Amino acid sequence: MIRCARLEFFNPMLRFAGSRREAFNPSLRLGWPVEWVKNPALLPLWERLASIAREHESVLDVLRDEPGYYKLVKKKSPKTFDPFLAICIQRKHVSIYLTPLYYHPHLVTGMPAILRACKTGKCTLRFSDEGQEAIEHVPHLLEQCILAWLESGMIR
Repeated sequence: MIRCARLEFFNPMLRFAGSRREAFNPSLRLGWPVEWVKNPALLPLWERLASIAREHESVLDVLRDEPGYYKLVKKKSPKTFDPFLAICIQRKHVSIYLTPLYYHPHLVTGMPAILRACKTGKCTLRFSDEGQEAIEHVPHLLEQCILAWLESGMIR
């Protein structure tokens, strides 16, 4: 295999292959190295939130599922889609970016106070600990968001 600096820059798999094979964690899907994740200590929290979101893959389409980044969308065509949810590991927290909260503000008013306390932006929820009580309310919130998209015709 021919290796060049330009290819290694654009493909992280080439950058970490070879002499640094021990950096790969075999428990991670797709073989991405742990160094790729901003904070590997938050992987259990990310996995818990992503497993909640994976329950809705029958209705929505998975755009990306890599350790530290999970994205659900509703595809209109092979190249266009409406973003629904993204779960990303940041440096000190895991964020859920939930687009329906932006388009349907009544979902925010119906949120439990403990979950509303995690809201940091118009459609962002921030979690820093796997034991947060607010995580228990995320499945119900996702169901409400899917129902809102069904009623508005975004999901057919």
